[in-house]
Amino acid sequence: MNAAGSPLHGRCDARFAAVREAFAANLAEEIGAAVFVSVAGETVVDLHGGWADAARTRPWRAETVVDVFSVGKAFVALTLLACGLDLDSPAWQSATLRQVLAHQAGHPAIRVDVPPEAIYDWDWMVRTLESQEPWWEPGTRHGYHVNTFGFICGELVRRATG
Repeated sequence: MNAAGSPLHGRCDARFAAVREAFAANLAEEIGAAVFVSVAGETVVDLHGGWADAARTRPWRAETVVDVFSVGKAFVALTLLACGLDLDSPAWQSATLRQVLAHQAGHPAIRVDVPPEAIYDWDWMVRTLESQEPWWEPGTRHGYHVNTFGFICGELVRRATG
């Protein structure tokens, strides 16, 4: 148990004791969570704790399934950055890669009605995004690109890597 009385389970290499302490402290604010860290293929942190429900009746287990939603955007951004592209060169229409990654590209949504099946049609989504004018001049405003970020960044990765 942590200081807030939430169950805490798993293992943590002594070198990463600060991660365990921070995770335990986080459980005082979150209902439940898990953290896993691997260094050079070695598992150094594998912790889970808290509760899987708001009523705090089901303990969070190692196999508790959760939606990750926008957590994937960080991995998309890292993949794009690994391509070694210039952050300040135009990448999407007149938006630089830096602006794309900062949700400043001016494409937070698609202006036309999107048929339900289109979200699974990569080419349709990319063509539609490319054909529309930005909602604002890139770099002048910020707007969370919730449903377009993956398509824009993914297409930039595809074009950079072939």
